[in-house]
Amino acid sequence: MSRPRVTPAAPPEVRIAGFGLYCAAGDLPAALLGAVGTNLTAAEPHASLQGIPPGKQTAVPLLTASIGSLPEDDPPRERIALLAENALAPAVARLPAEIDGAALLVLMLVPGADSPRGRDLDHRFLQQRLAVSQPSLGAATFRFHAAETGAVEALQAAVAELAQGKWRAVLFGGADSLVGRLTCNVLLHEQQAMLQGGTGIVPGEGAAWLLLQAGPDASGTVRLGGLGAAEEPHADRADDQRMTGFATALQTALAAARIAPAAAEALVRPFAAGNAAALEWHQTLETLWPRQQTPRRFEELRPVTTLGDCGAAALPLALALGCSRFEFDHPAIDNVLVLEAGSGTARGAVCLQPVMSQATPRQGGIPCPKATS
Repeated sequence: MSRPRVTPAAPPEVRIAGFGLYCAAGDLPAALLGAVGTNLTAAEPHASLQGIPPGKQTAVPLLTASIGSLPEDDPPRERIALLAENALAPAVARLPAEIDGAALLVLMLVPGADSPRGRDLDHRFLQQRLAVSQPSLGAATFRFHAAETGAVEALQAAVAELAQGKWRAVLFGGADSLVGRLTCNVLLHEQQAMLQGGTGIVPGEGAAWLLLQAGPDASGTVRLGGLGAAEEPHADRADDQRMTGFATALQTALAAARIAPAAAEALVRPFAAGNAAALEWHQTLETLWPRQQTPRRFEELRPVTTLGDCGAAALPLALALGCSRFEFDHPAIDNVLVLEAGSGTARGAVCLQPVMSQATPRQGGIPCPKATS
């Protein structure tokens, strides 16, 4: 006698139960959305750092997008810790009281050890600072991950553990600052920094944290609809190679969210400016949304225009920005694709969706948990 076929249970829905952010646009999601949506920029000429543009003889100031209320010359470890602390409190405030620290994973994206700021960052120091600022994290498990090696991939692993019941909640975030003198001088030396009137990387800074929960008791009105990660085998060679990483990551996330590319409504593009990035994005558009076949009706939000390059904080800030888009309901949307592209070969995509039935028409906005100042 044959056994009845058992249909595997779907993994529990993972929701964003709350988040906090801290950046040059402030700590309110609506302010960040407004600044990015209207292409406002926090970039300003540096008071003392200058460079000579190619083909010119006169030095001009370097542009940076710093948080003006922070001391200018803090060591990287102090500045990153302070950014992380300032963004953390609103996310921790949404943590249910019945979840103790032993059931909590704190996953933080940090700059890699091959960068000037990453070499100065001691993970034990950072863990102690965060645990002191939020005593409820004292018994939590901390995990630090170099953002350049795959931020979405690290998030995928944590989400899988959360869905399997290893954790009752996950705090996912990142903090970084590229405005320090050493980092700025490296960018100037490599002729990558944006000088006044030119193009290039605007050193920025910021932090964001998202509280993730799964299962029937999960709160929050935004869920992770799908995630995708891939390697780009020809990074920075879009001029002579076909780029595939972004398209692969996006297709995976879209398939997991059960939506077609044509149904995409908003995209958050967190990567920096430059010819290579522009060519890569053009190739991605032509792969998923070929101009002659598929209309491109989605919105594009580019936080890098407002905040500069935020390094390890780019993906968490972009996710917080994506959540805040659901607060704005003119027009109301049902999905936001958040993209990852750092300085390495990792490419990633996360599809955010409101918590609702796919078959139910949307009536008005679905609010995302708000951070508080």
